[in-house]
Amino acid sequence: MASLPLLTPTQLRYGLSIGLIWVLDNIAFLISSIFLDNPSALLVSRVTGALAGYFIHKKVSFKNTKKHTVRTWAKYALVWLIAYSIVLFGIEYFSTTLDIHSIIIKLAFECLVIPGNYLLLKYYVYR
Repeated sequence: MASLPLLTPTQLRYGLSIGLIWVLDNIAFLISSIFLDNPSALLVSRVTGALAGYFIHKKVSFKNTKKHTVRTWAKYALVWLIAYSIVLFGIEYFSTTLDIHSIIIKLAFECLVIPGNYLLLKYYVYR
């Protein structure tokens, strides 16, 4: 009896790509959070991650060879804005109600948005 692979090649590429983007995002957050408040630091880190992510996901994760279009950028920006809002809400709410460092909260919420981002990028942005 043949077994199903744990991950498809696209999911594996996405996982590796998101790992790289995640590292870039969190380095930017750690550095900027020294100088800025949480919402501003998150914005800096998300913009850094989003710019890298657009190209990495397009070329590596989903091997999309279509030209860059305003429509694709707009869809990607919408997905980014949704994820940014969820993570920002989580950081702002839980960093004020719990005695947990904001980077821990950010990491937890990032883990929550990754599956949704995959589906939105695959079936909405880069289809």
